[in-house]
Amino acid sequence: QALSNDYLKAEGLFSLRDGWIKIHYPSG
Repeated sequence: QALSNDYLKAEGLFSLRDGWIKIHYPSG
């Protein structure tokens, strides 16, 4: 369970990072 939770948390962080990049660097 702990590993699954860490995985989901990491996925969420990656999603936020990707969204931030797309907002600030739409051409990328």
